[in-house]
Amino acid sequence: MAELSTLAAELTDLARGDVSDESTEVLDLADVVVAAATRARSRVPDIEVALDVTSVWVSGRPAALERAVLNLIDNAGKWSPANQPVQVRLRAEGASAVLEVDDAGPGIDAADVPRVFDRFYRADSARALPGSGLGLSIVQRVVDAHGGRATVARSARGGALLRVDLPAAAPPALIARLTAGKDTEVR
Repeated sequence: MAELSTLAAELTDLARGDVSDESTEVLDLADVVVAAATRARSRVPDIEVALDVTSVWVSGRPAALERAVLNLIDNAGKWSPANQPVQVRLRAEGASAVLEVDDAGPGIDAADVPRVFDRFYRADSARALPGSGLGLSIVQRVVDAHGGRATVARSARGGALLRVDLPAAAPPALIARLTAGKDTEVR
């Protein structure tokens, strides 16, 4: 039943496309990542997630971003061995918020890399695992809608490393000071 619910939610997300009544706001992406990790743990209690996150502000739709992060963690959780946590890192890098989700699984075959973000694409090695082939496609759509970029590479642990770069935003307190004329210098 959970698999069917997930599929229905993913199909709804894709059908909606970029049309959403969810408003865009300046938010701390660290809060979104922690919420997604908490949801992943509640859905799959045996998934181990190691978080290394710092506050990075972005302009975005919180529910869409949480869905994308949840999909990345769920995907990595399918591949990581039981004794190896999914590593989730968030940091600021230049003018970007950089999110990395790293698993210790077998990695993504080089022939599959160009298609991992395609709708309904499932590598041969993934066909025995639960999933619809929509999760990473939703990630790509959400990242594109937020002006970012999603990439895949091999992690140092031998598994997959999925990376999302999003444009960083100024924290709300700084924006308020600047618009009130109380601060003329960005630090």
